[in-house]
Amino acid sequence: MKFRDFGFLALGLITGAIIAYKFTSDHYEKIVSRLEDDFDESIFGDEEGIHVSEIEEDDVQIYEPIKTANNIAKTPLKDYASRLKETGYVGKEEPEKDQNSPYIIRSDQFGLDNEYDLVALAYHSNGILVNEVGEIIVEPSDLIDEEALEQLGDDKADVVYVRNERLKTEFEILFEPEPLEEE
Repeated sequence: MKFRDFGFLALGLITGAIIAYKFTSDHYEKIVSRLEDDFDESIFGDEEGIHVSEIEEDDVQIYEPIKTANNIAKTPLKDYASRLKETGYVGKEEPEKDQNSPYIIRSDQFGLDNEYDLVALAYHSNGILVNEVGEIIVEPSDLIDEEALEQLGDDKADVVYVRNERLKTEFEILFEPEPLEEE
């Protein structure tokens, strides 16, 4: 091949690249324009003269709670409590629980402390609670928090964990969809 042939090859490659660039940029500009028009039509209906690129920041109305949240974010921390009272938000206070009464714990807290015994219980769909050997627990409130049983069910949790400080025991309560036949 001669030097002249390389020149024609380079000229052909450059020309092809320019044509490909022009074609693809025109193609994608049409797609973007069509998307902007569809967006404008969905937001503004068939009104003429308004285009997404022409919307000014001042034309956009901010939803009122967002304005309030922005104002709260700019408030110093010491004014936070008074701001909560102004906006009408008062946190739900949890009643203090007796330290000796059983309470629900998260799954990642279960079994971490070696001073607690671990016991598995099964709560059947007909409301019967049994221990590991199948003995029916008549008074579950002596061992666990009654709220734990309310969280178990077909459309609810399959397992709940309860800590009993008085007995130094943690309970894993599994939901059994099969009803237990009492003997």
